[in-house]
Amino acid sequence: MRDMSPVLRAFYVYTALVHYIHPFHDGNGRISRLLCNSILQAYGFVSVLQYSDKIITFEEYLHKLEACTEAYRNIRANMTVR
Repeated sequence: MRDMSPVLRAFYVYTALVHYIHPFHDGNGRISRLLCNSILQAYGFVSVLQYSDKIITFEEYLHKLEACTEAYRNIRANMTVR
């Protein structure tokens, strides 16, 4: 593996973790992408694997947080003590 190009090495690590080893119950894809991108960045390449559908802006995060907080307050207000 030392003679392998950084791009092939990153792809190998990603493929081995996701498709063959699958060491975790949850998070295999995230860890695989992290390792793959870390290898590529260590050799001066840009990150290539990401889930853009899971990336949100800070404003979107604050909006979702506000909505969850409001829902939690409504649930608490409607609870009765027995």
